Amino acid sequence: MLGPLRVLDDGDELDLGGPRQRTVLAILLAARPDAVSVDRLVDEVWGDDSPTTAPHVVSTYVSNLRRILGERLASDGRSYRIDLNGDESDTDELAAAMERGRALLDTDPAAAEAEFTRAVRLRRGNPFGDLADDAATVRLTADALEEQYLRAVERRFDAALRIGRHEDVLPDIGSHVRDHPYREHAVGQLMIALYRSGRQADALAEYRNLRRRLVEELGIDPSPELSDLEERILLHDPSLALRPPHNIPAPISTFVGRQAELGEITKQIEAFRLVTLVGVGGVGKTRLAREAAIELLDSFAGGVWWVDLTAVEEPADVLARTAHVLGVGAQPGLSLADVLRRYLSARTTLLVLDNCEHLVPGIAPIVAGLLDAGPGVKILATSRRALNVTGEVRSPVPPMSLPDVDHPDYLPGTSDAERLFIARAGEATPTMGWNESELAEVGGRICSRLDGLPLAIEMAAARTAVLSPSQISAHLDEGTDLLVAGERDRHPRQRTLEATLEWSYALLDRRERIVFDRVSVFAADFAIDAARAVAGFDPVDPDEVLDAITGIVSSSMLVVERSDDTARYRMLTTVREFARRKLAESGFEHETARRHAHHHIALAASAGKARFTPSFSRAMTRIDASRDDMVGALEWSLEHDPERAIEAASGLNEYWSRRGDVALAYRFGRSMFDRAPGATNEQRAEALLCASFGAGLSGDFELAARGPAEAIELAADAGWQTRLWAYHARGQISTILGDLPTVEAMGRAIVDLCAHEGLDLPVAYGESLLGLAEFFADRDYGAAVRHLDAAIEGMRALGDFEGMKIYGLATAISAAALQGDYDAAERYTAEAVSLPGLPWTAAAYIIFGGYALHPQGDLDRARRVLVRGTRIAYETSTEIWMRTGFLFLARVAAEEADWEHAAFLFGACRPNLPAWGRQPRWWDLAEVTRTALGGAPYERLVRRGRDSSPDEVMAAIRDAP
Repeated sequence: MLGPLRVLDDGDELDLGGPRQRTVLAILLAARPDAVSVDRLVDEVWGDDSPTTAPHVVSTYVSNLRRILGERLASDGRSYRIDLNGDESDTDELAAAMERGRALLDTDPAAAEAEFTRAVRLRRGNPFGDLADDAATVRLTADALEEQYLRAVERRFDAALRIGRHEDVLPDIGSHVRDHPYREHAVGQLMIALYRSGRQADALAEYRNLRRRLVEELGIDPSPELSDLEERILLHDPSLALRPPHNIPAPISTFVGRQAELGEITKQIEAFRLVTLVGVGGVGKTRLAREAAIELLDSFAGGVWWVDLTAVEEPADVLARTAHVLGVGAQPGLSLADVLRRYLSARTTLLVLDNCEHLVPGIAPIVAGLLDAGPGVKILATSRRALNVTGEVRSPVPPMSLPDVDHPDYLPGTSDAERLFIARAGEATPTMGWNESELAEVGGRICSRLDGLPLAIEMAAARTAVLSPSQISAHLDEGTDLLVAGERDRHPRQRTLEATLEWSYALLDRRERIVFDRVSVFAADFAIDAARAVAGFDPVDPDEVLDAITGIVSSSMLVVERSDDTARYRMLTTVREFARRKLAESGFEHETARRHAHHHIALAASAGKARFTPSFSRAMTRIDASRDDMVGALEWSLEHDPERAIEAASGLNEYWSRRGDVALAYRFGRSMFDRAPGATNEQRAEALLCASFGAGLSGDFELAARGPAEAIELAADAGWQTRLWAYHARGQISTILGDLPTVEAMGRAIVDLCAHEGLDLPVAYGESLLGLAEFFADRDYGAAVRHLDAAIEGMRALGDFEGMKIYGLATAISAAALQGDYDAAERYTAEAVSLPGLPWTAAAYIIFGGYALHPQGDLDRARRVLVRGTRIAYETSTEIWMRTGFLFLARVAAEEADWEHAAFLFGACRPNLPAWGRQPRWWDLAEVTRTALGGAPYERLVRRGRDSSPDEVMAAIRDAP
């Protein structure tokens, strides 16, 4: 029945007669299990035009059908009914599959998806085919079956979304919604699939499209459930994510064994707040931590965040690295510790601090401070020695389990160590087959000789491509003699690893050893072009570096990782320490460091030439990938060659501003400016712009105010990119200071510069400033929107999505709302919050709540959106937006006649309130509140709010209705 009506007997289709006879059968099937009278059959087959012979004809049709169906067609003399007596029907199969799928949906969504897929595949076309047009009973049943089929389709999507297949089913959901545009459940599924695919703005657009269709065509609003989903997507409700956010590094190979240790670690993290995996180098601490982090991810709604401390040289920089990973930055008047405390205080978060040993004991108070941020914060650390923090649980990481070859029941290849060797040997030599004697060789000698150390086992296994197990075993026995006498006092397992490294190093050819030594200069992973630049000098030609890298990778002394189709290479910490000793012994340490510095300075300089072009986003990605090495290159160059270091400023001033690297911009910008007095005026202008960006957020307000103006003077004869950035920087700082004539003047200067240089897209930055000037001067909001729209589209074409959000979308929300175009304001908000950058996400929420939702009278939603934005501003210590959030929340409280809370917030918003928050339009409700409370009580509450800390204000907001 799920398609044109068919009856089959053992696979053969039966002839059901003419159209009216088929219609009679369709009516009887549609009415199951009820009987249908002769009169009703006549009415449904012929309607008002039935002949007098119709009852007799029906009787004839039934007789014909009974010859086909036998006793399945029953009669009591007055009516007929169908009883399939256990025969199969596709409608019963559909119902059964749906029932099984519903029962499985919560417990086994993958199995449920299979059941719903089975149900969907039963449909062959419109139920009953063209017979559905001939009789009311058939038509009603066909409609019900079609609805059941559509529910099966949507339940299949539900199941797929539950197991994370949102990207797989997204095209199917989109097609389903296009075919059935009024099915709200399907639109909701599409919104969730888009949201989980990183397309938040598109998800919100689907809601707006449905709302428009419903209002314009049917005169109704979307269901409360769908409206709630729209708000949850807008506010990034964590419950919508399939899994909590994380940055756990992707595994580079399969994880073998260690199930007991992994289980113990996860139990410890569940029970305690600080667990440190302690063990010698090469024992597998990092890999265990990674597997434990993956296992624990669903337990931390605030996410699991991997903080690699390998390249961090000073304990004080641990906080900066942690803040960078979490995406929060420095703020004026607050230490980075305070910023992190605010951000983490209300979150359930696991921080994984990897490779801490070189920072002990200085890291102990920092770790303690992170734990003090809130009860939901836990830390999993890896270190060769304990951190010695109160409450620390030390979890020694033992070597992998070894075989007991003397045991009578010993089975070769069953211990964890042997399994690891066999797995890695299989990767090195996929065609290798293992016989029992070879397995015994592995278990009895090699893994035991290597003390079960995973890194040593992997390096030995890599040599199976050229050596037999017995040859490897023999080489390892000889390797002990490679150790110098002084190393014999070290930990036995460390001596084992050292011997394995020496043995593996000796097996490299001369060119590979030289490249291996030199690439140890990298602090993090690196690409092949960087390796050529750093290692490709006498006696190694740059063209020989790739072959050398390939040989080192095959020996497991270098790890290859792939991201976005790009191969990058990384040394494990223990291997890097060994390689750097070799580099120091080689006599090429200084030259290698010089080449490393020059390569990264050149990388930043080339990014400077790409500013305000579509290729700059790609240049930023390259700097992102080399961030740790860029910092090291700057430090080395400032000490040894400061005139070269300042060449990086042109690319880094915009990069640091886009990434929010306030501390780096301030520190290195000042150092480049101060230490290179002989640099060109253009280079000094670039360095000053770096320092100026970081100055305001580092507490140096004097430099923040004067720096851009001085940079403009220095850049008078500079290239257009330097001048444009200087004008833009001065315009932005003038916006915060409320100096609107200068904002407009800088916008005009950019427009004139672009006209003179024949530039098209970069004029977007001038349009942005002109839009800001129009808006904040309360002049022409329509003109402000036009300027800002031009800025948004220009920056979109440039790929400058950070600039789009900061310099265009946030203010466009306000300008559109003040014109009464609330739909446009919501569109701007949806796009803004879908782009990265937490402080400006906070701004978008606060502006949308204060400018758009409150004026429409949607106070409940306005409060929720404002609280969300204000909380983000508080957690990221974005002072000006936090105070703006307090102001708008005060206005909502006053509208709700919550007078005391309103007065308190009207006081709390006053410290550091930016110029735009002091506009008279926002203070009309303050006077209403004063009148309601009386002058003295109002002033007392205002003083209490003004004198309260942000922590106290946020606590009051959370407690408010």
